[in-house]
Amino acid sequence: MSVEKIPPLNALRAFDTVSRLGSISAASKALNVSASSISQHITSLETYLNAPLFERKSNRLELTQEGEKYFSNIRPAFDLISQATYELTNTAEEGPLRVSVIPSLAHGWLLNQLESFEAQFPTVQLSIVSSSDLVNFDIEDVDVAIRYGAGSYDDADSQLILKDFVAPVCTPDFARSIQTPADIVSVRRAHASGTNPLVVTKWVDWAAYFIQVKNPEMLDGGKGPIFDDAMALLSSVLRGRCVGLARYSLAKKYLDEGVLVAPVGSWVPAKGGYYVLTPKRRTPKLAAKKFRRWIKKHIADDIGMPFK
Repeated sequence: MSVEKIPPLNALRAFDTVSRLGSISAASKALNVSASSISQHITSLETYLNAPLFERKSNRLELTQEGEKYFSNIRPAFDLISQATYELTNTAEEGPLRVSVIPSLAHGWLLNQLESFEAQFPTVQLSIVSSSDLVNFDIEDVDVAIRYGAGSYDDADSQLILKDFVAPVCTPDFARSIQTPADIVSVRRAHASGTNPLVVTKWVDWAAYFIQVKNPEMLDGGKGPIFDDAMALLSSVLRGRCVGLARYSLAKKYLDEGVLVAPVGSWVPAKGGYYVLTPKRRTPKLAAKKFRRWIKKHIADDIGMPFK
């Protein structure tokens, strides 16, 4: 009876983690071992296989042709081990549910709705993590995530729960200086920073629908504060000294209260939307499925979108 030819499992795990995360330092952090230990495991695996797995280029590693083939062949085995372990250790249908939510939605909507979820699902204890980072279900202790963007993620299944719209909003007093979309050019504006067009809506994007100017890019310059957070921008607008582009999902509460208005009513479709994400390579908890169904229905019913 022949002995199965299997390399040292620690070396395989190090190789798999480096291949997925793209660097020894990231793998070291994920596995909670030293970088030198990761390097030794990789070297020993290359010796065992008698094949180069990585090409070392200055400060980064790239899989060789042999490494790419080996990684694609062994990755499913790790998925099977992860799934089997998860199923054995997560037998309870209910229990704690760790939800990662972008800060703007967490503070602007979700925290006000938690009692509704708890009343409907009293045995599910929610643990809310506020984060805008790209979630990695392979290495993070997260059951569900809510993100704003295009909904395409390598390690996650995503469902669109809410499309969004954007428009200039301001206080009723500030709105007196804005009678037409063209008036936006001459007033103090709050600006959003960032380069991802699926997350950040620039003035130039909105102006393309309503304003004819020679240099529309100038709208994203000039006087006015710059923010990398949608709720911080909205807070600045609430102070009454500028107009800002806001997502309807975040501004609705203030519009309903009358403390903000959309002076020219010019709502346009946002390029991104809200998505609920669950792990692709492990079966979601029953509680995660309940949360996904709940938020998809509840956010649509509560916020709604009076536009097409």
